[in-house]
Amino acid sequence: EIVIETVQDIEHKLSVFKPFTEEDAHELTFRVDVKGSMVALGVFLKQEMSQFNQLVSVLKKSAVDLQRAIKGLVVMSAALDDVFRSAMFNQVPASWAKAAYPSLKPLGSWVRDLMERLEVTGKWLRQGPPDQFWISGFFFPQGFMTGAKQEHSRKTRLPIDTLMFRTEVQEKWMEDVTEGPSDGVFIYGLYMEGARWDHIHGHMA
Repeated sequence: EIVIETVQDIEHKLSVFKPFTEEDAHELTFRVDVKGSMVALGVFLKQEMSQFNQLVSVLKKSAVDLQRAIKGLVVMSAALDDVFRSAMFNQVPASWAKAAYPSLKPLGSWVRDLMERLEVTGKWLRQGPPDQFWISGFFFPQGFMTGAKQEHSRKTRLPIDTLMFRTEVQEKWMEDVTEGPSDGVFIYGLYMEGARWDHIHGHMA
């Protein structure tokens, strides 16, 4: 009963998710430049969309199969048994973790985190590129960094292999950002262990 309740709750949360498709995109999301090339961050977003679609598909199928297995309608395979045991102890099943991004969260927090990632990705797709990007909410943050470099390279006509990132912590909070920077990107979601950012003095403490 506990497992079925947990799985049905996850299934219910995912029922509102509509698979990401290019047809739902804002006109600026996958815009093409004068040379006929799609913007680099648009290419990156396509890859993220594909990964999230695949992950949600794995979760939905697993949830349905497990409920059928508990009712005795299909054989309880080793993979489904792992999902059963993981759901019992609030852990992320191995098959789900394999299809997902790295995370150490327990199952409940993991699902909430996933729903937030889906919401943020959906907003980017349907409303156009945001003013700031949740860098730790991506499957592949390195791809985002490369895409940001490529866009700057095309804009300035500087060779991409000569570009380097410089990080500048902003004095304003993310809620106060109303437009993106003229160069580079605004990001949020970085974490420090054993330190914090001192906003008053502008350095790590």
